[in-house]
Amino acid sequence: MTVVRWIARIMGLLIVGLFLLFMMGEGLNPLRLNGIELPMSGALFLALAGMLLLWWWELLGGVMAVAGMIAFYSINFVASGRLPGGPVFPLCFVPGVLGLVCWWHERPKAISQSHE
Repeated sequence: MTVVRWIARIMGLLIVGLFLLFMMGEGLNPLRLNGIELPMSGALFLALAGMLLLWWWELLGGVMAVAGMIAFYSINFVASGRLPGGPVFPLCFVPGVLGLVCWWHERPKAISQSHE
């Protein structure tokens, strides 16, 4: 599970870095978001924050990352009638899912250690 944990962490960092570069390049001003952009940005921010939290808390980070992406996809679908396109957005689910898999795998060990 160590390899999976590191894949989740590094992939999360790469995705967060990619979005930060995109936001800086576009000159994103959160005060100028309107309409559907605000909730979509909030959902995306939740997912990105979850990817960073995977370094310390796999359950919380994984839940936040996956929930944020589900919210992002849901809001986009309600607003436009279609899911986001391109290869990047589906990849955003991977760090959160891998973090949850690592947490689930380690859970029996933590439970047995707490009863000793």
